[in-house]
Amino acid sequence: MYNIAVQKVSNIVIIQKLVVAAIDFGTAFSGYAYCSKHDYDEYLQGNEEQPRIKCQTWSSEGGMTPKAPTCVLFRPNQMFHSFGYEAQTYYRDHLNKGDLSTWFYFENFKMMLYKERAGISKEQLSLALEPEAASVHCRKQPVTVKEQPCGNKAIASLEEGDQYMVFDQGGNYIF
Repeated sequence: MYNIAVQKVSNIVIIQKLVVAAIDFGTAFSGYAYCSKHDYDEYLQGNEEQPRIKCQTWSSEGGMTPKAPTCVLFRPNQMFHSFGYEAQTYYRDHLNKGDLSTWFYFENFKMMLYKERAGISKEQLSLALEPEAASVHCRKQPVTVKEQPCGNKAIASLEEGDQYMVFDQGGNYIF
């Protein structure tokens, strides 16, 4: 399913993306969040303090969590069966009960997705490693205290020349 709106004006076709989404494919766990293009534009224009972001929650044996294991299960006909906890549980529970040798179960495929782009066009997808995304986020967030001309102090975004470090401890690595 494509999240686009197509509008034809004269002989010109205008394609508008309707959703802004972020997918975190982690080495061990993955999650995603999204917001409508309209809500995101409202935030960018300063009409909203924060964008209205929706996050998937996954059901695990320990309760609800915003991330699921990075694993996927496909049927013998290569059609999608399940992702995350559901894939893990189904594969584990049926491993000894039936023949799963013709099924396709993948774990820890994060770097393959990064290299292969999963067959999605560059116009529809931008990929960034987590430390890169964290760096972009840091540049947009109010992260320092600045003194205003009137003498008051305010939280402000980084300015040109400011320096910062990003530490990523996910997947047992620090960049």
